[in-house]
Amino acid sequence: MVSSNLTDPATITRTSYPNKMVRCLELPEIMHHIFSFLDSRTLGETVLLVCRYWLELCRSRMERRVHWDYRWTGLELETVLPRLYGASIAQVCFEGNENNLTNNNAFKDLLLAYEDWYQEGQHQQNSHQSGILTKKERLFNAPLTKLEATFCNVPMSVLSDFPFPSSLTNLILEIGSSQANTFDPSLLLRQCPLLEDLLIARWEGWYVDGPWIPRDHDRRQTFSLKGIALIYPAFRQSDLEDLLQFTPNLVELKLAGVMDDQSVEISKPTGRIQYNRKGFCEFLRSLPIKLDSFLFSFLSPTMQSDDGTQSIVTELCPNLHEWCLWTPDTTPALLRSLESLPNVITNLELCWNYLEDSGTQPCGQDSEVNVPRLLHQYLCTSPHLLRLKSLQAAYPLRGMDLHRRVGFSWLTPNTEFPWTESEDKKHIQPGIWACRKLKKVELVVHDHEGSQISTPVSSRIIFGYLSRVCPELEFVDLRVPRVCRKDPESPLYQPVIFKRLDGGMCFMTRLKKLKLLKVCTEAWTADYECGDVDLNWLLPGGRDAEEKQRRREKMQEWYDWLDEERQLEVERLAFGTGNAPILKSADPSVPFDTKVYDQLKDLGLLSEVKLAIEEMDRDDAPEYLTQFAELSFGLHLGQRPETIMNRVFPDRRR
Repeated sequence: MVSSNLTDPATITRTSYPNKMVRCLELPEIMHHIFSFLDSRTLGETVLLVCRYWLELCRSRMERRVHWDYRWTGLELETVLPRLYGASIAQVCFEGNENNLTNNNAFKDLLLAYEDWYQEGQHQQNSHQSGILTKKERLFNAPLTKLEATFCNVPMSVLSDFPFPSSLTNLILEIGSSQANTFDPSLLLRQCPLLEDLLIARWEGWYVDGPWIPRDHDRRQTFSLKGIALIYPAFRQSDLEDLLQFTPNLVELKLAGVMDDQSVEISKPTGRIQYNRKGFCEFLRSLPIKLDSFLFSFLSPTMQSDDGTQSIVTELCPNLHEWCLWTPDTTPALLRSLESLPNVITNLELCWNYLEDSGTQPCGQDSEVNVPRLLHQYLCTSPHLLRLKSLQAAYPLRGMDLHRRVGFSWLTPNTEFPWTESEDKKHIQPGIWACRKLKKVELVVHDHEGSQISTPVSSRIIFGYLSRVCPELEFVDLRVPRVCRKDPESPLYQPVIFKRLDGGMCFMTRLKKLKLLKVCTEAWTADYECGDVDLNWLLPGGRDAEEKQRRREKMQEWYDWLDEERQLEVERLAFGTGNAPILKSADPSVPFDTKVYDQLKDLGLLSEVKLAIEEMDRDDAPEYLTQFAELSFGLHLGQRPETIMNRVFPDRRR
């Protein structure tokens, strides 16, 4: 039991030990420096348990993340809310509607509890007297600073007056389909004066209703905003310019898919919304700010124009290391301009238009032919990239298929394999990404060149490629579109990333630093026969002798598949297509990595999956996924792997 009289770490100094000689590890200054190199998980699972003194030193460093489950109701909430209280990061995925959100005020009560606690400032006391929260002393007492909220079928008008805590410094709001689409940002800025990073996205467009600055705001005071990202907004340019005059700390500004009043339905009369992108950039250049990342792109092609803003953007971002591109704007010339800059880009984000055809977009369009190739070429020549986000713009599977095995299909007898395609169909040469130190990848994968992402071999190529080419990955978010087709005349099909053992997801055990794995496909039913035996290796409890034996029995069913695979390999080599031409960088500072290429010699083969499973199930095998903390098999936010597995397989062996 932790004492209620713990000393604030900031007050622990050498004077706490006046009557004895102080050893170096008892000096808080030294210990604080040592602990600064450790992540929250190591601190929480190891350091805090050593002694009460270390506990006192580390409490201020700890961050606790909680997940709000929209299905919690009634008495269950009374049990859950006390455990949620005191977290600094909250994630919300609410799949209700306006009535459910209004009638069930539990989430609002939770935010009010955070606000009451923050305002009272009593770290060791419970400030909420509703009876839901207990008065137990808490290890984690940080105020809520970050909120990530995804709302489906909730009008934005409900969120305008939501009780967001004033302690928030980071707010992400993603809103699904709803009727009302207006949002008053001035109410939010009044509620959250400490807000530094703000992202608002509504995938069907939304309208900024009114000025950004609250009417009662003292214009001698500036806002704390450092980052603003608005996805598919319609706004008055003058109102946003008025706000930016009071954001001296701004370093990131993203306005993606900007809409006019003809593109988004506005629920009340308004004047014509017009934009002057060049004038806006000139205005930004007149402000005393220097941006690290900037994007101003229009939704409609008719609104796009070559207005000469690119040179101004270069001036706005003199220390550019983040690049955000709107894919309809992505052209070879733009990529060349990016490559002409010093090769120091660490963050690359591609945005896309979801609104034209949410079922099949983005497929079969001119930009869809160019963007995948350009993205692939850039990844093969950019060694400094640390974070890649392309959740709406496609990445081509063929860029990873070094040995043209994507046509191996289901590996079932009596099946024809149309994998020996003529060379003129190869629009994209496979290659090896140069970004060997990539830490975070958020990627949607497509294939529009003959094969479809609908068989386990495609999944084996994706997982096998990433695990070898990017060994430093910590966050992996892989997705496929709901439906896909090569062009408007081609039939639709439903892509799948297979989570079964033969799909190769077990290759993720090669990633020593993996913390989050998100595999999102709406075609879970197409991944038939996926059971807990295919995924229990994700959990420590799935690595005992009994579970290893279940996996061995599963692999015994692959005998015919492995035999067919060997025959296909002989045929592939006999046709002279053993290796596809590899894309290599012309830059001598980015040499071709032959070591990684050799490691990928069995890419896509089921036999490689078998070897990987046998390796990880050895009795003397080292531990894997030691930092793995979050898992998701859908668009929902990541949760503890045990929680996800229990939800997907409620009858699995515990």
